Amino acid sequence: MNAFVGLLVTSAALAAAQVNTPAATQLIKFKEAIGPFGGQLTTSSGMPCQQCQTYSLDKPIMTNDFLMDNLFNFARERIPERVVHASGACGFGYFELTQDMSHITKADFLNGVGKKTPISVRFSLTLGNKGTPDLFLGIRGFSIKFYTREGNFDMAMFNTPVSPFKDPLDAHVTRAFRNNPATNLPDSNMLWDGITRRPEFIHAMSYVFSGWGQPAGYRHMSGFSAHTFQFENKCGDAHFVKMSFIPVAGIKNFDSKEGNIMNAEDPRYLASTMYNEIASGNPLEWTVNFQILNMTDYKKLGATIFDATRIIDEKEYPFVPVGKLVLDRNPTNFFAQCEQLAFCPCRVVPGILGAPDKLYEARRMNYRDAQNYRLGGNHNNIPVNCPFMSENPLNTYNRDGVPPVLDNGGDAPNYFPNSFSGPTAYDTHCSRLISIKEEKPYNMDQVQNLFANIFTEHEKDQLVNNVVPLLRFASPRIQTNAVKLFKTANEVVGRKIEEALKKLNMTEIP
Repeated sequence: MNAFVGLLVTSAALAAAQVNTPAATQLIKFKEAIGPFGGQLTTSSGMPCQQCQTYSLDKPIMTNDFLMDNLFNFARERIPERVVHASGACGFGYFELTQDMSHITKADFLNGVGKKTPISVRFSLTLGNKGTPDLFLGIRGFSIKFYTREGNFDMAMFNTPVSPFKDPLDAHVTRAFRNNPATNLPDSNMLWDGITRRPEFIHAMSYVFSGWGQPAGYRHMSGFSAHTFQFENKCGDAHFVKMSFIPVAGIKNFDSKEGNIMNAEDPRYLASTMYNEIASGNPLEWTVNFQILNMTDYKKLGATIFDATRIIDEKEYPFVPVGKLVLDRNPTNFFAQCEQLAFCPCRVVPGILGAPDKLYEARRMNYRDAQNYRLGGNHNNIPVNCPFMSENPLNTYNRDGVPPVLDNGGDAPNYFPNSFSGPTAYDTHCSRLISIKEEKPYNMDQVQNLFANIFTEHEKDQLVNNVVPLLRFASPRIQTNAVKLFKTANEVVGRKIEEALKKLNMTEIP
C-alpha cells in the first residue's frame, strides 16, 4: 500500500510539472490520430478476443486465453537492468559532416562534406538504478550509435573530458559508489574511501562536483571520447583523435540547491525536458570536434596521449569542428527503442580502429558481454541495434539462440571456412592498433591546473557545496584523507572544505 501511495504522489508531482506538454498529452494525440475506436483486440498469437474474455469473474480462468496471455507476459516483461548507466533517455537524429576527414580516415561517414548519417543517442547516469532521479549528482554517459554504410559505429562517452580511471581493474571501485552491501544504504565511508585510494579519480570527480554532475538539460550537456582513437586513411597512415561534442546551446549546469529542488519537483526533469523540446520542434544540437595528432606527435609525447584520465594540450593541438549532431526525433516506444538500445566500443568501422589503451580493450569485451547477458546473443538483430544502413547485408555464421534470429542465415552454410560459397572476407589489408606501454596513472598536475586556470570561482564554490554534505558523515580518517587530496589539488579549496566541516561540528581534522 505504501508503495502504491508513493507511486500516486510521484505521478501527481510529474503531472503537475508537465501540464499541457507534448509528453503529458501524448495519449490524447494518439486518440486523435486513431479515431474514437481502436483496432480489434487479439492475443499474442493473433486470435481475435471476444468481449467475454475481457473479464474473468465467474468464468473458467485456464481457458481464457486473453487472461493467460496477460498473466504470463506480466511475469516476464522485465529484462536485466544495466549494471551501470541504468537510468537514461534516448533520442534519434543525424550526424552531418561539415569538414572532409578523408586525409585521416577512410571511414565512409567521415568522407564527403554534407553527408548525413542516422544516429541514436542515449544519455544516462553512470550510477544508481532505473528509478534514480535524473539530477542525482554523478558522472553522465553520452553514447552514440552511427548507422553508417559500413556498419554501426558506437561511441560510449562521458560528459567529462576525462575518465575517472585508466586501469580496467579500477572499474571495480564503482561499487564504492553504490549502497553498502549490509545496510543497502548510501555510505560516505565507502564513497570517499574509493575516491581517496585512487587519487587519479579526483580529476573527473572535480568536474562532477563543480556542477557538471547536474546539467541544466541534455541540450546543455557535453560529450567527450576520453579515449584517443586510432584512425587510418586509405594509404594506411595512422592518426590519433580525441572527440568532443559541445552543445550549441552552451554548457550549463544547475547549482546544487537548484538541482536538488528540481529533483523533488520533477525526478525525470532531464528526460521530460528533452522529450518535450524535440516534440515541440526544438531539436538538440552539438558541434562535433576532433583533436588530431599524427605518428610524429605520438613519438614526441609518448603513451600519455592515450591516458583517458588526462587531456591533451588544446593550445598545441586545438580541436577542429568537423560536423554537427542533431536530435530531432523521439522514440515511439521506450522499451523497444531505448531500453533495448545496446552500445559497445567493439563496434567500429573501416578507418576507425578503436583505442590502443587497456581500458578501451577491456571495455570492448565487457560491454559485449553485458549486452549479451542483458539482451541475448542476437541483440544486434533487434531493430534499434540492426545495421540497417549497411551496404552489405548481414552475412555472419551466427546461428540459432534466443530470438530475434531474423532469417537465421537462411539456407547458407553455417560453418567457416567452407567450399560452398558461404560469406568470405575479401579485404586482404589487415589494420592493427599500435602497441603502447602504459605507465601508472598520474594527473595531479592537470588537476592543479584545472583549479588554478580553468574553474571559475563559482565552480570552485559549487565543488565545496557539493563535497561537504557528502563528506560530513565519513569517519575522521576518511575526512582527513579527502581534505589532503583536495589541498593537493588546490590549497584554498581544500581549506574551505576543511573549514566547512569544522563549522558542522565534525571531528577536528589535523
